[in-house]
Amino acid sequence: MIGQPKFKIKDLVEFSFNGSKRFGTIIIVDAFGTFRQSDEVSYDIIDLDRMVMCKHVVESDIFPPDSQALKELLATKEIPLDMREWLNQ
Repeated sequence: MIGQPKFKIKDLVEFSFNGSKRFGTIIIVDAFGTFRQSDEVSYDIIDLDRMVMCKHVVESDIFPPDSQALKELLATKEIPLDMREWLNQ
């Protein structure tokens, strides 16, 4: 719902982007949508697998993460130290 985001900055989430499921962490919350899309809250998310930012991901494409799959990703991927420190703050 516009103005009432379900997720907050630093939340680890699973999301759909360009037709594939990804894991990431939210870095920006657009609580009132964006200039191109004002019907839904959107987020900018760092994709933890590719270490790229996915912009304007709508809330309906974001889910709480599958905890086992997320643990496996974090155990096998080299997440930059500064990103790990930021997530742990």
